[in-house]
Amino acid sequence: MRYHFVRSRAVIVGRCATLAWLAAAVIHFSHCPSAYAQAPSPGAVEAPPAAPSEADKARARAAVERGDAYGRADAPNRALEQYRIADRIMGVPTTRMRVAAALRRLGRLIEARDSARGVAAIALRPDEPQAFVTARRAATQLVLALQRDIAVVRVVLRPAGVKPTRVLLDGKSLPPASLATPIELDPRAHLWVIDAPGYQPLKKSLQVRNGQRGAVSLTMVAAGVEPGAASSQPVAPADGGAGGVSPLAWVGFG
Repeated sequence: MRYHFVRSRAVIVGRCATLAWLAAAVIHFSHCPSAYAQAPSPGAVEAPPAAPSEADKARARAAVERGDAYGRADAPNRALEQYRIADRIMGVPTTRMRVAAALRRLGRLIEARDSARGVAAIALRPDEPQAFVTARRAATQLVLALQRDIAVVRVVLRPAGVKPTRVLLDGKSLPPASLATPIELDPRAHLWVIDAPGYQPLKKSLQVRNGQRGAVSLTMVAAGVEPGAASSQPVAPADGGAGGVSPLAWVGFG
């Protein structure tokens, strides 16, 4: 079942803020007394490490400039590589937001959201440059926008009672029991491979839409039956809501 969502004014403002930040923010490497640590775990705030050397700052600044150039040349993968180099060196809000923006441009929304969330984990300093403050605000708005764009789906196997022994999603192994759990997905085609005793192996590519919520059914074909009977179709969530998903149950795949 396809669900449509009307973007809130806050999301629109957030996207505008992000674009404005990308165009105008200046990385104040020479003005910050120390670098900020990267934040691998959401919600954690870390103390900054030792201050980067002037040579490190120059390398980071050059990486950002190369990333910006690649972005203008429509080479987002190369831009992302350069932004990540700069963020590993400096780990400041502006470099982390550039990483998030590049991931979003590539359609890797889950990674982009997590990167934007990571901005909040960077230790806040009382003497932060305005560019860092602006980047933090843009990160908050970006998280809200991406949260609405990321799809959340649940796979229902048909016929009822099928007990899968192997589940692969885009080549990654999942516990078979995870099919009963709503899963976060980037809006694109995803390849499902499912094996179950007494049924032919299922290999199905499903196109996930931007902001999609709900359940999708996959039909397994009994062993010995003429192939071509497998199908997929959206089905209404059992609770009748827009996906019935608890944020605590979401599993993310990039």
